[in-house]
Amino acid sequence: SSNTFAVLKRCLSYTHPTETFPRLPRIADYSMNSAVYKNVLRVLESWPLDPTKKSRDFGEFIRQQVLKNFGGAAASQVNSNCWEDISNRLQRISSDHYKRTFSVSQAKSATGLSEQECHQAISNDFLAYLQEEDKSVISRVKGKFKISQSS
Repeated sequence: SSNTFAVLKRCLSYTHPTETFPRLPRIADYSMNSAVYKNVLRVLESWPLDPTKKSRDFGEFIRQQVLKNFGGAAASQVNSNCWEDISNRLQRISSDHYKRTFSVSQAKSATGLSEQECHQAISNDFLAYLQEEDKSVISRVKGKFKISQSS
């Protein structure tokens, strides 16, 4: 249908505001792999990309796996049943199926942080900040150790 081709076109030409992901390959024949590939593309279109977790984003990882498994000659060797199962599972996750099915009264994590606070805590910026803090703690300890040795 025209809607399917619109979805494929949007996903194949997807660009992130800050970076460009490689185009996903097209599958020429209309075999079972082609149908599975279309389902995977629909999931990829709905899967959010997090620019704060560059090179650590799960959406980016999924796209790389699709490129690896459906690209070029590898497309003919794809396990259709396996990828259909993966596609269905990822669709349930990306649509918040489990969040709605097993709703929790409080939006808190095991750490006591809210969803937004957890999102900030795993961002690349915060991890870089922690690494810088760790370096300063180590340098302070080294500085104190050198002072106590010279005394």
